[in-house]
Amino acid sequence: MASGIKNFFSKAAGVLLLVIAGVSNAQTTTRDGVFTQQQAVSGGALYLRSCVECHGITLSGGEAGPALVGGAFWSQWQDQSLAAFFQITASTMPVNNPNGFSPEQYADMLAFMLQQNGLPAGEEPLTANVGDLVAITMEPSAVPVRVASLLNGASTAQRVIDYEWLGYHNDTHATRYAPLDQINRDNVQNLEVAWRWTTVNHGPNPEFNYESTPIMADGVLYTTAGRRRDVVAIDPVTGENLWMYRYDEGARRGPRVNSGRGVSYWRDGDQSRVIVVTPGYYLISLDTATGKPDPDFGGNGMVDLRVGQEDRFDIDIEDIPSGLTAPPVIVDGVIVIGAAFPSGGSPRSKTGPAGNIRGYDMHTGEMLWIFHTIPQEGEFGTETWRNNSNTFTGNAGSWATMSADQERSIVYVPVEAATGDMYGGHRPGDNLFSQSLVALDARTGERIWHYQLIHHDIWDYDPPTAPVLAELEVDGVIIPAAIQVSKQGMVYTLNRVTGEPVWPIVERAVPQSKIPGEQTSPTQPFPTKPAPFERLGLSEDDLLDWTPEIKEEAIRLLNEYTYGPVYTPTTMTTETNKGTLFMPGFGGGANWQGVAFDPETNMLYIPSTSHPMSIGLTEDTFFEGSDFDYAMARGGFGVQGPFGLPLIKPPYGRITAIDMNEGEHEWMMANADTPDEILNHPRLQGVDIPERTGHGDRGGLLVTRSLLFAGEGAGLYGGQTGGGPLFRAHDKATGEIISEFELPAKQTGLPMTYQIDGVQYIVVPIGDRGFPGELVALRVAG
Repeated sequence: MASGIKNFFSKAAGVLLLVIAGVSNAQTTTRDGVFTQQQAVSGGALYLRSCVECHGITLSGGEAGPALVGGAFWSQWQDQSLAAFFQITASTMPVNNPNGFSPEQYADMLAFMLQQNGLPAGEEPLTANVGDLVAITMEPSAVPVRVASLLNGASTAQRVIDYEWLGYHNDTHATRYAPLDQINRDNVQNLEVAWRWTTVNHGPNPEFNYESTPIMADGVLYTTAGRRRDVVAIDPVTGENLWMYRYDEGARRGPRVNSGRGVSYWRDGDQSRVIVVTPGYYLISLDTATGKPDPDFGGNGMVDLRVGQEDRFDIDIEDIPSGLTAPPVIVDGVIVIGAAFPSGGSPRSKTGPAGNIRGYDMHTGEMLWIFHTIPQEGEFGTETWRNNSNTFTGNAGSWATMSADQERSIVYVPVEAATGDMYGGHRPGDNLFSQSLVALDARTGERIWHYQLIHHDIWDYDPPTAPVLAELEVDGVIIPAAIQVSKQGMVYTLNRVTGEPVWPIVERAVPQSKIPGEQTSPTQPFPTKPAPFERLGLSEDDLLDWTPEIKEEAIRLLNEYTYGPVYTPTTMTTETNKGTLFMPGFGGGANWQGVAFDPETNMLYIPSTSHPMSIGLTEDTFFEGSDFDYAMARGGFGVQGPFGLPLIKPPYGRITAIDMNEGEHEWMMANADTPDEILNHPRLQGVDIPERTGHGDRGGLLVTRSLLFAGEGAGLYGGQTGGGPLFRAHDKATGEIISEFELPAKQTGLPMTYQIDGVQYIVVPIGDRGFPGELVALRVAG
């Protein structure tokens, strides 16, 4: 066959020389439908077998082959004869056997590549006669659309990408908003499952609490799966695997060995990369076309993020318990990385590595800058750490997602508590920059401004999610805002350029600690607008009172604890005191699920739970030889309610809508129907109870041009309860439920959406006890 091909080109050599010299009397262009759909299908199958390794699943190129779509392709071939393209293709592809196909197969291959560049199929087939191809000029599609090709089994199809989802929260403003309405209130009741994708084969043990939210870029869905945090590329229309990358870290472990919450995406012209942080805290850059590590990034495509964390201590980096589940944010070609550590309720020591924020070059993996979340000698904020505690205290990382103002090159970093979560006697002072929102110059790491949400935290009220960036209209003035929701049920609204509050935030006196060595702040910041979206603190008025007996028992149980307004400090456990009841508990309030924000109306939607938790301290620090004075008492943080019912009145979980132009609540509703364990409780027979009490987990939200979508959460983590399989569409203005769709299992991660060929898809991560994690894609039937 190879000799036949050579003879074919020999006969046409004279014609080809004329083409290369630019001599052509072409009357037809590739815009005129010069191939058939069947040729494109056949060429796609051939490409899948022979070319995808070098040129990638989306034809965007790789280390071994150039891009075959987009600007780079047309800069080479526009205005050239199709005969020249035919000759070069045949003489170079496939790389291990040039000229190895028949002329007809090369014609099919050209048809496939032309279709992937947006060019239409026609009625007449593309000829394999090179002499005839001289008369056809290479011209790009007249309509500038993003076109991606995905290989579906043995066939291919041209797809127009109407809308992508390019990050964990979609945009770096953390809105979770998409301006789509192909799924709308008129057809949302007709949702069906388009495809299902399972994580069951990713690792020896299945993962049930699957929290990864995919992104969709250039016609490919990217996600993570399994305890090794495999990165997988998926066909967004069919759910088929395209490629998978796995890095085996051996015995190295981080604080949370799971699939994480997804990947980050970067694109510049024809280059694109997927960025993932492994469970053991490596930063890896993958070529989106091949799934292979970028050889120019770090060492063989990866950077060890623990390098540098040992700078204050003599410690082996393999023993540093750091990691990160949140995808990093990328600004101006800089990857901004936070850090997460094990839960700090019972630390091994008062000393430890700090969770500094670092910036890495997107192209090379070089560390460009470092911001000390616990300031070092000579830096701003050291005066907030007395007794030199800034020299040994650890944590103060950023485990949550971050947001970024791309135009201003500012990244917004929510910083967690310092060691430890419930006792701060070893770190007297306000402890900047712990429990703060910090705005950094993404290019240099320099602090632009900060706002501390809690001084000297002992409640583990970490800012749990990226702040929403919005353009608010307040009293007729447009304000660039950063909106930070919190575990403690408050919304902090700041000018994102200056850090000044949009509405006053006032310092109010709070109860003080009586634990030896603890020095709590006399005041804490309270936003005056918007009003809290959760109950703050506990009193007898909050207790369940559906019958006199239930209320009496609830009062008895409440009095076994210390309780009071928000920021009531932790207490020691004794025979007469089980500890302090926090409301909201340190699980929130709001948490990692974040919010949804509609930039067309400036409406903020917050999923939250009303979940009191108990924290008592003890001198038993869990770890032999620990130098930590007090730690969280054994036995956990669950709170017993009367007769097995909740301790407090409903709702137990809710969605709150706030008009952020006015700072006023628009509506609130429970996040689920009343659970069966309440409906069927023997002490409630004949008692009039609400139809919707909600339950103790947050459902992830998604807002579109037409609807607000909300799941019920999974109830699979810590003290959470409930969760459910219902996925609801709400009226954005009123909260009215428009439709309910029953998923195959409970919602475990955040939903996302995209649109291809005019069809909108919504993808929801699901799982449950005994039900390995899946992605489920929904679309309107028909």
